[in-house]
Amino acid sequence: MINCNPISFTNYGALLARVPDNVFAILKNEINEIRENINSDDYKKANRDLAGNIEKEFYLKKSMDSMEPVVLDIAEQYIKYFDFNKKIPNISGITSTQEYKLGDLWVNFQKKHEFNPLHWHSGIFSFVIWVNIPYDIKEELSLDNSKNSNIPMTTAFNFVYTDVLGEMQVHAMFAEKMHEGGLLFFPAKLNHQVWPFYTSEDYRITVSGNIFLKEKENK
Repeated sequence: MINCNPISFTNYGALLARVPDNVFAILKNEINEIRENINSDDYKKANRDLAGNIEKEFYLKKSMDSMEPVVLDIAEQYIKYFDFNKKIPNISGITSTQEYKLGDLWVNFQKKHEFNPLHWHSGIFSFVIWVNIPYDIKEELSLDNSKNSNIPMTTAFNFVYTDVLGEMQVHAMFAEKMHEGGLLFFPAKLNHQVWPFYTSEDYRITVSGNIFLKEKENK
């Protein structure tokens, strides 16, 4: 047998984590407040800043301070896990005068048939948190439009990227009840999309946000 040594090419993935229970409770309290007054003008709408083909999207304010240390901790783990200090200067090239900051946070109240088209975010890192999954994934995938397809994507959260041969690749994730409170963390420029669901009249509720690189304040 000929001796071969593998050469790996640079690539980046995502991290899965769980939001601490106390922080998740703070998120849900603010989300429930908005939901109870969802047609009010008291909450800043996020639609014009987002790609989502979703009617109800709002910025979150009260949860920002609680969420920031959570996602910044995950950002540090992401950099170490994927060895960014050697691979991506525009992400790892943070100077002593700079720091990562949570720049924005919003909630999507997604109704059946609504969707998020292929898009990417501003900032350095992004994340999504599953707050409420209203459907049964087996029921969704048993619908005729899915079960008769050789690429069933009903409800899926997809990452879309090109491999080293220039071929388009898709990594599909199917969130269900057990993922509530889960957080998916990834580079902001990684293209992603969310397909619609069909079997529930309730909202699929998710929270998303972006992390930016900012200059430290002088103290």
